[in-house]
Amino acid sequence: MKLLPTKNYNFIIFLVVFLQCVDAFANEPNEYKLAKYKKCMKNFGIQLWRVVDPITNGTYYNTYNYQWNKYFQTVFPIAIFVPSTVPDVQATVKCGFRSRIQLIPNSGAHSYADLSSGTNDTIIVDFRYMNSVDIDEATNSVTVGPGAFVGHVNAKLWQNGGWGTVLGMCMTVAIGGHAIGGGISLFSSLYGLVIDNILEMKVVDARGNAVTVNANCNADLWWAMRGVGPGYIGIVTSIKLKMFKAKNLKLTFTEAQYKVKDFQNVLANYTQWLDWVKDNEPSVMTTMFVTNDNYYVPHQPAKPGVTIQILHLQDPILQPNSSSNVLEAYPTFFNNANAIVTNYPSYIQFVIGTGYTPVLAKPQNTSSNPIDNQLNFYSTLTKEMAVSRYFFSKSFYVNKQIRSDELNEVQDVVNEIPNNTMGIQINAEQGAIGARRATDSAYVHRNSLFDLRVYYESISGGDSVVAGKRWLKKFMKATQFMDSGATY
Repeated sequence: MKLLPTKNYNFIIFLVVFLQCVDAFANEPNEYKLAKYKKCMKNFGIQLWRVVDPITNGTYYNTYNYQWNKYFQTVFPIAIFVPSTVPDVQATVKCGFRSRIQLIPNSGAHSYADLSSGTNDTIIVDFRYMNSVDIDEATNSVTVGPGAFVGHVNAKLWQNGGWGTVLGMCMTVAIGGHAIGGGISLFSSLYGLVIDNILEMKVVDARGNAVTVNANCNADLWWAMRGVGPGYIGIVTSIKLKMFKAKNLKLTFTEAQYKVKDFQNVLANYTQWLDWVKDNEPSVMTTMFVTNDNYYVPHQPAKPGVTIQILHLQDPILQPNSSSNVLEAYPTFFNNANAIVTNYPSYIQFVIGTGYTPVLAKPQNTSSNPIDNQLNFYSTLTKEMAVSRYFFSKSFYVNKQIRSDELNEVQDVVNEIPNNTMGIQINAEQGAIGARRATDSAYVHRNSLFDLRVYYESISGGDSVVAGKRWLKKFMKATQFMDSGATY
């Protein structure tokens, strides 16, 4: 597999040396390292209130160190640095190296593997103050700070001209991690992944240099930063994304509901449907959700049982002749549903209706327009508003057709899916996603038919965590034949 272009390896060599140095001096007391780091930062003109540690600023340290995922053991990093400018980030990279402390970028703290929380021997670089959203209508682009949430961006774009960009469903995910990992969206079949909509990034490399990364500048970083995920090749300080005129889109959204017992037939038909869509209308996005038949969790958008969601988009600029008539074919594949509902929402109604906002707070009714109330609420989201809960997940990619008779064992496992804690989400990886070559970026899954994510989520935890892990293990074993080899 091609890993990187053959030129400009210096930044990687430097990073390897940096990590080796960190390991070599791992036994130095953290107090000594922190003192050295602070002295270095002061020499760079950084105000030391931005270096939040538990001794000198315990109140803010406890606030900033909020870790919503109780599944993982709480860690207590040496300090939390809160930059607001690119020079701030440059300084922390240089001082982290000089004081032999590993730095952990933290945009929204949504790493499924808890990588953004670091360890007791790291410094967190918390981007909560680098969350700007700057619209440029002249270039149909928006430049976003790594700490801006999906909800912040959706609100700003819609309320300032009816714009949109490709983003995921969870409103409390921040752009920094979301973008460089790939970033699938319900709009990806037409517009591609988030990384496919990146025009440019500003990055601080391992030397502490601020560099511009785009198709014509720093080609190695341009390849790697689009899909690398938490690889720490560089720290992103801003991302410039394409925009589209969301208010001009025409959406047709169909949902078909089944019972859990129908899973194997529905999934087999789903893969056949994806083949048909690929040949007839690649811009159709199809997702599949599975929960227990009695599922009910108020803050989750998922419905009980098996749900097929089919979204047709018509963009008057990209494909003005596309018609939702293609959806007349779906009953051939998804028949005998318990319920089928078709709606024609506006873009923003769809974004809000399918969005996931795991917070306890609710929008304030400050306007007679409920959409404005919801968007105003999105604009106020912070990390600390996230519901404290238990969460773990596994995912893999599938690149082949699945027959119903291959799914007997999987069906037996799905019949036992724990209620109100476990869920399965399947996203088509087609259309504009698959239209790009797998070698064009570090996202190597372009030839996949779909991705599958199975997850546990619960506020209470307890015995249900053990039951969830046991069920997940059975599910992963039963579906091993489907896995293309890329499991996360």
